[in-house]
Amino acid sequence: MPTHISLLRGINVGGNKIIPMNELKALYESLGFANVRTLLATGNVVFETPRDDADAIKTEIEQGIAATFGCQSVVFLRTPDELHAVVAACPFAEAERAQGSKLLVMFLQSAPTESTLQHLHDAHTGNEIIHVIGREAYIFFPDGMGQSKLGNPQLERKLGVLGTGRNWNTVLKLVALVQKS
Repeated sequence: MPTHISLLRGINVGGNKIIPMNELKALYESLGFANVRTLLATGNVVFETPRDDADAIKTEIEQGIAATFGCQSVVFLRTPDELHAVVAACPFAEAERAQGSKLLVMFLQSAPTESTLQHLHDAHTGNEIIHVIGREAYIFFPDGMGQSKLGNPQLERKLGVLGTGRNWNTVLKLVALVQKS
């Protein structure tokens, strides 16, 4: 059965939209997904399903979260091949990759347009280094994410698409989890 990775946006962050991972796993199982595994408490779920309609799967999960937990969360789906491609495409050198908590991958709903990318680069004045490749934005925060004024809301506004971020360490843990499938 094909494996999928779902990344939930905005749950268990800052005390908002609290969803226990064991309950999230149970929801996925109730939706008919198999071999469900969660990673960390930020809404990373690896699961299997014979279905291949990503939009329908995403919608079903979002509706299940709303009905079960009473909150909204946008779901971003990737396949194992797509996740491996994210790692392979990382434009940063090993020195930056080794600082995994300072390197963020923002998974986007769709690829931003050239004009929104230009708008982002024209408006950005911080020392963060931003590369957008397809449906992912790679951001290196030299001073750490906690010191930056660049956050998801600012990136989403400039890029014109929704996204959810995972630091490099989490991305690599997801790759390892998928390889155990």
